[in-house]
Amino acid sequence: MKQMMAVVLCCITYLDVMAQTAVNTLERVIGKNELTQQEIIANEIVFPTRIHATYFDTVSHAVNVQLRGLSKSGKWLNNTGEVLMYDLSEHKKKWSNKINYQYFGIKQQNDIIIKQQSNKSFLLNNQNGKQTHTFNNQFWIIEPTHKVGLGYKLNALSEVNNTLQGIDLLSGNVLWEREVNREFGWNNFLYLNDSTILIAAAGLHAIHINNGTGWDYHTVTGELDYTESAVVNTAGIALGLLTGTFVFSNSHKLVSDLVSNVLVDSHSIYFASSEKIVCINKSGQVDWFFTFPKNHASKSKIFTKDSVVYIINYGYAHKGNKPIKYGKAFIAAYEKRTGKQLFMKTVGSNTFIINDALTKSDTLYLIAHNSISKFSLHDGSKIVEKVFNTDSTGTLRFFLGDMLYTQTENTYVNLVRSDSTMQYVYTLNNEVLVLNNDLQPYKRIDVSELYMLYLTVDNYRFLANGNKSVVLDDDDAIIARLDISKRTERVGQKLYTIQEKSIVETDLKTIINK
Repeated sequence: MKQMMAVVLCCITYLDVMAQTAVNTLERVIGKNELTQQEIIANEIVFPTRIHATYFDTVSHAVNVQLRGLSKSGKWLNNTGEVLMYDLSEHKKKWSNKINYQYFGIKQQNDIIIKQQSNKSFLLNNQNGKQTHTFNNQFWIIEPTHKVGLGYKLNALSEVNNTLQGIDLLSGNVLWEREVNREFGWNNFLYLNDSTILIAAAGLHAIHINNGTGWDYHTVTGELDYTESAVVNTAGIALGLLTGTFVFSNSHKLVSDLVSNVLVDSHSIYFASSEKIVCINKSGQVDWFFTFPKNHASKSKIFTKDSVVYIINYGYAHKGNKPIKYGKAFIAAYEKRTGKQLFMKTVGSNTFIINDALTKSDTLYLIAHNSISKFSLHDGSKIVEKVFNTDSTGTLRFFLGDMLYTQTENTYVNLVRSDSTMQYVYTLNNEVLVLNNDLQPYKRIDVSELYMLYLTVDNYRFLANGNKSVVLDDDDAIIARLDISKRTERVGQKLYTIQEKSIVETDLKTIINK
């Protein structure tokens, strides 16, 4: 009897596992081709629970699906779930692994899959999901072409060190070591060429992927008050890295993000910190710099126009994960060749914070929480300012880009391009304020009425509003209507739309007739 019960329990357990990992495929109608009047039929790949994240490997034509359900109330994410590799060509599951998201995260670049813990990382075989190597590192960058991971060796019981290592992901060998200060986190990284990356962290660091060589530029991008003890939350750091959030704080007393974007052109690199704005050539030599007044600079943005370098200083920083007022809001301009300052203009009062900026021709527009200002890029002088009643409009947040469309009687038109004399501002009332050239309100548009451009295939544009899409040709004629959202990726001649528990696969040939 006991043996029979054990067999039954074993079968129940097996069936339960199979039920959790079963993947089904079915056909359903997801739209209509307006030219042929034919229904558009798609394949729906249905998973047993909620899709938490996906990564499409376009080389092997597979998708990495992270499954993670919700609590019964729907308010919280479950700690446990599953990582599953699905073959899009064969329409079958290749492998699946259980995972505890409280302690682990998954990061993938091309065919490199890393399962990451607070102080360890594991390389998974792309074909069967088995662990092949263990690394005593957190990987901040996975470089799939060279098969190199960049990460810090971290012991959860000790302080975080600043020794960045380059690890051969195939052998596990340490290729090189380099000191890169991460006291204030990483602000950004980008590629200077196929084998050299540029890391913005307490300055700039050019690093060759395979040997770690390169130049350093050190500057101040944060402040730290040592009067309170710092607690290293390594699990939190690891999860932040896996979601692409580089700036982290190991103390609520750390003030970070006193830094600009990194602007690279054919000859130079432009960068600003709390100390200065600098122009560096590709060899790491400083061509020129200009020092800011003390306690002025904070979070900022650099851009160029013709022979001039401009900086917009927003007037805020971050303490932990919260934005705080820091420094002064200002705009400044410098000669690109020499660094000579052309002007520096403080904007607003000591409490003023810039939320967003927009340039049009020789004019700069700035948004604060309740006002919009217009400045000349020639000398930084204020042209006009409009103060709004936020009880009516809501807090002003940012200018709209040219990705949004509005519906007309017969088609859909680009909102911003439909009248370039107007300014389009998003507010926290979920509205778009349309302002004329003098910043006077012209009308309001509810955000729910707008369609977003999320994909372009040749000259065809895919626009989405919620779970509905329309496809326009080059003449703005509607060629298809689809029941898919903007959570769509293209892999070859197929579209894959992520839904709550399924992925909808649509053949482009059923939409675009050539």
